[in-house]
Amino acid sequence: MIGPIFGGLFVTYWTWRGIFLVNVPIGVAVIVLALRYVPRDRSRTRGTHPRMDATGMALLGSGLFAGMFAASYLGERNAHAGSPAFIVSLAIAIVALWMFFRHINHSAYPFIAPRLIHGLGFGAVNLVNGLYGGITSGVVALVPLYATNRYGINALDSGTLLVAQGAAAILLSIAAAFALRRTGYRPPLYAGGAVTGSRDAAACA
Repeated sequence: MIGPIFGGLFVTYWTWRGIFLVNVPIGVAVIVLALRYVPRDRSRTRGTHPRMDATGMALLGSGLFAGMFAASYLGERNAHAGSPAFIVSLAIAIVALWMFFRHINHSAYPFIAPRLIHGLGFGAVNLVNGLYGGITSGVVALVPLYATNRYGINALDSGTLLVAQGAAAILLSIAAAFALRRTGYRPPLYAGGAVTGSRDAAACA
């Protein structure tokens, strides 16, 4: 709720580059508080401490970075899918992510356990969250830009357009959490899907 508003304040009264400095004081505060309040891990006997999966981290990071670069490039003016920059970035992303999944399936201490990605009870949920969450989050994130380009609303006012969506997400998440305890996950899932489908159908009409 407050992120777009602060972004609008920075763009309007300071500079858009200031948005990249927001995480600096937050990161410093998190480090200080973690050192102060997060207890240390219990000491382990030699030989039982798992090794850090640096290879898996590097492959996943490279794949995601290359994929984000390819997607960002398509947003540039005069960009096209046949450009070497897009093709090379996309190829790197595909190869790196393929190698990541191949690596974690054969690693003794994988960065992410394969069952948490495509295992029973996880694969379908991750697929739905990735598709639906990515689409809806992407659309909502473009609302301020559309308001500015289409209707000439300034950066601060366009950022406030997302306040209602943030408030609704908080309230409905709390309501869904209480509902899950009483009804299980199926009824809230069906109800939410029906409401979302009706909304989208009304918007298309």
